[in-house]
Amino acid sequence: MKLDLLASTHLLAVAGSRAYGMHRPGSDVDLKGLAIPPAPFVLGLGKGFEVEDTASAMDVFLPLLTDEEREVSRTTKLEGSVFELRKLLGLALDCNPHVLDVLFCRDEEVRLATPIGREIREARQLVLSQRARYTFGGYATSQLKRIQTHRRWLLDPPKARPARADFGLPDTPAIPRDHLLAAEAAVKKQLEVWEPDFSNLDPSEALRVRDLLATSIAELRLADEERYRRAARWVGLGDNLVGVMLNERAYKAAVSHHDQ
Repeated sequence: MKLDLLASTHLLAVAGSRAYGMHRPGSDVDLKGLAIPPAPFVLGLGKGFEVEDTASAMDVFLPLLTDEEREVSRTTKLEGSVFELRKLLGLALDCNPHVLDVLFCRDEEVRLATPIGREIREARQLVLSQRARYTFGGYATSQLKRIQTHRRWLLDPPKARPARADFGLPDTPAIPRDHLLAAEAAVKKQLEVWEPDFSNLDPSEALRVRDLLATSIAELRLADEERYRRAARWVGLGDNLVGVMLNERAYKAAVSHHDQ
């Protein structure tokens, strides 16, 4: 049984750059929506429904778009995500920036709203919490880092693809891949152990403590490499192995920087 996506959709809005007025002529169209599937998809034994995000599935919404949006969609891929009600509300309660688009966009961006869809938009303030400070702030910070990284690349592009020898590594890794992966996993696990557990705190208090801790760590300027080195020593890895692991990480980062 295949879901009739158009018939099940109760809220659909234009998202992305168009929703923020930052698009240019020819910018692709990105949609976000809310669907309530029929009972068999919820209660039956068949495949359920959480999200539809394939480009081909979005074509059913073409008649709902403006003339300009349809024209653009003929030359660019129409993208989007339509979430099942519980999935969307769960993400909204987590203050997921992408999902909040469909709830808080301007009325001009709404392309479909049934009575249920309008009722959910009217109650949108109920999903907001202090988490928004961290989800939106974290997303903005990650995008800023991407911009800074790309700017460095534009101002000083790599002259050549990095070579392993540049990082003191042989052409062929001296450590078997499975051994290296096991060591990496051990270090990662230890780093996760050092992450504080706020599960016993009130959510608002946990947010406050997390904010204070983040500020303290930034002031201490504990570099990622030093934290990694300490975690590796904690799990019993020797300095020579740790040095190789750090060089491998640096080499992979340089290759990633070159290839962006």
